[in-house]
Formats: sequence, C-alpha cells, structure tokens
Amino acid sequence: MDGIINVYKPKGKTSHDVVGFLRKKCNMKKIGHTGTLDPIAQGVLPVCIGKATRLSNYLLEKDKRYIAEMQLGVRTDTYDLEGTVLERRTPIPVSQEIFDEVARNFIGTISQKPPIYSAIKIKGKKLYQYAREGIEIEVPNREVTVSDIRYLASTEDRVTFEVSCSKGTYVRSLIEDLGNILGCGASMSNLIRTKSGTFDQTTAHTLDEIEAMDQEEIEKILIPMDAPLVDYPPINVKTASKRFLLNGVVLLEKNVETLPFPKEDTIVRLYCEKQFHGMGVIRLKDGQKTIKPTFIYKEFANGNI
Repeated sequence: MDGIINVYKPKGKTSHDVVGFLRKKCNMKKIGHTGTLDPIAQGVLPVCIGKATRLSNYLLEKDKRYIAEMQLGVRTDTYDLEGTVLERRTPIPVSQEIFDEVARNFIGTISQKPPIYSAIKIKGKKLYQYAREGIEIEVPNREVTVSDIRYLASTEDRVTFEVSCSKGTYVRSLIEDLGNILGCGASMSNLIRTKSGTFDQTTAHTLDEIEAMDQEEIEKILIPMDAPLVDYPPINVKTASKRFLLNGVVLLEKNVETLPFPKEDTIVRLYCEKQFHGMGVIRLKDGQKTIKPTFIYKEFANGNI
C-alpha cells in the first residue's frame, strides 16, 4: 500500500495520534504526516503511506491555508487559549476596516518569532521542553511569507479571518502580533487548516470514515504519490536509459525525451515508460545541464503522466 491519504484531523488529537491510528488500521509501520497540526487545531493533514513517506519533505514545502479565530483582550504564554493567562485587557471592537489596516503589516515576507511552546529544536531540544522546565532561552525570529489575510467575521471580543502562508508560519504568533498592534492583546481560540499544497478540506476523510473502511476501500482513497507534486516539472527518461535511472546515475540530455531541461536547481519528477520513479534536480556539469537523481524507486510507483 503506497500513496497519500488526505486526513481531516479532529480537534483534540495530535498529528502523531493520527499516524498511530493509521498504522494500526493499515497494519503498517511506514507511515508519516506532512506537517504538524497542534491538538487545538483541526483540518487537512496529508499522511504518507509506504513508499510515499520518501516524499514527505517535498509536501512539507507547500503553502498552507487556515481559518483562524482570535480572542481579543487576553494574552497567554502559548499564544492560544490553552496556555497560562499572562494579561487581560478590555477587548476593543474590531471592524473589517480596522482589521484590514492592521493585517496589511503582515502581508509579504515577514520576520516572525515562534511560540516558546512549539516543536522547533534549539541545541537538539524542542522549545516546549525548555518552557516546561522553566528554562529561558532566546528564540530566534524566522522568515516566513504571508500571501494573504482576509477578514471573515467579528463579534465584540473575537475576530475570524483566513490566512494563506508559507510552511513554518505560526498562526498563533501572527495572532499575538495582531493583538499587540490592536492594543488589547489576543490569543488564538480556534484554527482550521483548510488547505495544504494541493490537499483541500473538501476531499479530506475523517478518522471515523477511515475506521469504517476495509483495506480495499482504503486503497481506493489513496492518492497517487506523484499527484501532489504537480508544481515540479516532469522529465520522461528514454526506455534505453532506464537502467541508468534505476541505478541513480546522473542523466544527460541524450538520456531523456523531455527537452529542453528546466533551469539549474529546478526540482523535477522522474518517469520512465510513463511510470513515476522518483525525484531529481537540474545541475550544471562542465557547462551542460544534467539531472542528478535525489531518490529513486526501483519498483514501479503508482503514478503516471
């Protein structure tokens, strides 16, 4: 069983819980998710099965989209309502006009400070471990990209908005920063991931739905391994050069049917006889473009062009 399942993670479950559930359900160990969702959050969690686990890093790179709700007038140490309250202030009414004006500060490439309660590692240790032990540590800012923030609704003390952003963006940190500019403070009260790369919540399967399936039904919902990699150009290797491909040999223009090669450093999908065999990257060697395979499936993978 090799492919990807678009899972809808419920609130209250960790991403690891979802992986554990699928390992038991599919009777397989080789299963991994493609981007942690906090227990407080719900939504799209693509899970790689079998050989597809080798693609997880490529899927992690994809942009995400969320619907977030912020509670005005409260700040916590975790930047969400599950943390210890650090400060309470009187919430201010936030109209769409006010929200849009503040949100404009965070559109584009920004420097963001991750929450101390996060799984980021510093000196081989996760930040939340330092926090739980009461150890103060300097958390370096990270550069992330926010492509869009869109107001959806508001009440006297809450605002709901949609945000599209790059990998590594902490919506909790974004809400903390929005609250600081508004002047009343804010913490995340709800978060739904509606999209991760090509995976959308409208096609995601709940754990209850998967629990009710037998093995044959689960295989039917498996997404082919190469399906979410459409942003990477496909390269079709000649049948006569198939042995070079399967042995991970650097490929030259004479070995492929897909010409011209993309620009240097472009990541590409590799196929032979319309079967997906892995990934590679365009490199320059002696002034000529070549393809260096980064990993290869020697057996046929369930993808085609």
